[in-house]
Amino acid sequence: MLWDSRGQRILFRFVPAVCDIQNRTNGRVGTITNYIVVIKYNGNLVGLKFTTAGAFVSTLEQQTGDDMHHDRFFHPGGPFDDRNGMHQDTIALSAIPSAVKTYFTTTYPSDTLLHAATAPDGSYVLISKDNGLFVTDITAAGTLVKRVQVDQHPARPTAVATTALPAAIATYLTATYPGYVIDKAFSVSTGGTLSGYDVFITANSTHYVLQFDASGTFVRVKPIC
Repeated sequence: MLWDSRGQRILFRFVPAVCDIQNRTNGRVGTITNYIVVIKYNGNLVGLKFTTAGAFVSTLEQQTGDDMHHDRFFHPGGPFDDRNGMHQDTIALSAIPSAVKTYFTTTYPSDTLLHAATAPDGSYVLISKDNGLFVTDITAAGTLVKRVQVDQHPARPTAVATTALPAAIATYLTATYPGYVIDKAFSVSTGGTLSGYDVFITANSTHYVLQFDASGTFVRVKPIC
C-alpha cells in the first residue's frame, strides 16, 4: 500500500514492472491518471509517481507490515525523513548535542541560533543569523561539514509563518519540488524595506534554501545537505 506525503492513500493496480492509478466511479475502473514505479531506496520500497506522459510527479512511501500491524499510515518520518509533513527532523535548540553546540558557539560566537534539524547522514543543520542568514552543517562529533551564507549582503531576517508567504512561493515549490516540506521561512529586510524571502525546505532527503524576491518570484536555490 502506498501513501503520499500528505497521508493520502494511493489506489493502484499492478502491470508488468509498473502499476497504474485509475479513477474509479461507483466501483468501476475509469481512465488511467498516473503510473507508479516501485524501487528499493536505502532498503525501503519507494514508489515513484509519473504522469501518463512519463513526467515525474512525486515520491510515495510503501506502508510496511510493521506499519500496518501498528495501524500507522507510514513509519515516523519515512525513508525521506519528514516527508509526512510532521517535521520530525526538527529539534529544539536545547537538544543540540554538546559537541555540536560547542563547536558552533566557539567558531561562530556572534551568530544567533534560530533553528536546528537533523540530516539524513546524522549530522546537524543549524540556521543562524549574523548580519544575514547562515546554514551550518556539523557532524554529531562536532566537525564542520559545510557552512553556507544564504544572504550575500547584510540583511535582517525575521521568521514568518508559511501562511504569510506570497502565494507565488507555494505555487513554485509545489511545481518544482513535489512532496516538499517547509522547515523554516524568513522574510528579509534591508534598510527597513522588505527585499525578499528565504525558505528552507526538505525534498527527497535533501535540505535546500530557496530565495525569492519581495513579490514571491524565485531568485536562486542552494543545496545544503
